[in-house]
Amino acid sequence: MIDHCGVVDHFLAAGYAAIGDPRALEFARSAVQGNEALGCLPWVRRSAALVAALS
Repeated sequence: MIDHCGVVDHFLAAGYAAIGDPRALEFARSAVQGNEALGCLPWVRRSAALVAALS
């Protein structure tokens, strides 16, 4: 099974951020964790940058 939950969380975070929903940071942090677990470094960097922008 292929798991893309980190990428999904990243896009949910971006969507929440676009509408000013405070859940954006929570989903961005979850995206970092999910992408790290998958070893998907390009998405880890994208999600970490999103966390930084939202913090």
